Amino acid sequence: MLVRSFLAQAEEKLHQLISKRQPKCLVAFEDQNLIAFCLIEPYNLRGTCWTISPPDVIDEESDISHKNISYALIHKALSYKNNSANSWIIKCSTNQLEQLAASRELGFQPLKLFNSWSLPTKANKLNESIKKHILPSGLEWQRITRSNANLLWPLEKSQGSVHLRQILDRQLNDLVNHNKYGEGVLLSTKENSKVAIAGLINRSNLQNRIVLEMLTDTTWDIRVGDAIPFIINEMYKLNKSVSIETSSRDEELTESIAQFGCIRNEEQILLGRSLWRRQTSGKLIQGAKSLESMLEGLKPQQPPLPTPSLGRR
Repeated sequence: MLVRSFLAQAEEKLHQLISKRQPKCLVAFEDQNLIAFCLIEPYNLRGTCWTISPPDVIDEESDISHKNISYALIHKALSYKNNSANSWIIKCSTNQLEQLAASRELGFQPLKLFNSWSLPTKANKLNESIKKHILPSGLEWQRITRSNANLLWPLEKSQGSVHLRQILDRQLNDLVNHNKYGEGVLLSTKENSKVAIAGLINRSNLQNRIVLEMLTDTTWDIRVGDAIPFIINEMYKLNKSVSIETSSRDEELTESIAQFGCIRNEEQILLGRSLWRRQTSGKLIQGAKSLESMLEGLKPQQPPLPTPSLGRR
């Protein structure tokens, strides 16, 4: 972490030449004793959006409450001197009430709900149908590259509201340059054309936690359900401890993943705070007319006529 912190300092000095990728670590002390820490990491290449990990409390016997620790660390992260940071996000369990309370007090708003899944454990082995499963005809699973990232980009943009997309501020290059462990795209290859119908994106690598979000279209495609066993098996081969996240609103995807032995852990909530400010200019547009001059022509040139009365005469 110290080495990566040094690299992060180098990125700050060369922010116009290189992308921001390195995390930073913030720590909390009580009477010179380390009691908690959290990590902050750029969420996109330009560093306009940063993610804050829920603080890890080391000293459970501390007199300071978890809420106050979370508040202090998040507040410190928000005051971190970074001219390019315009928004911040936090993802935590919906059961972490103290973390949620501290985040809301600091201006974070709920943006999206996720289901978190673990792959089948040794005690709950993959059944034979998954182990032997192959992709249906007309489908292909590929690692994300520059050539297929543009096919996945529409699914990335459809995953949330306009407000959420503004906070995350991701671009096509973020799909390619942030290509990490386990990412992939499911392509339909019928009729000599390729269309992305699903994908796995690495959303967090903080504290070496591999979290992959599954992207699907807003309209459920039954072919995605047919390919779920193959995708689960591919993830199981790479790392048994990987977590998969799905949108809580995607009921069909939730059913498909649960059907093949994945274990639902908890519901996660994504919170965000935007620091975007409206850019105003004191300069007037040349040739522009004032509001009074435009309304001048609408003024009547003579007294208005009396309005007829409908009452009894």
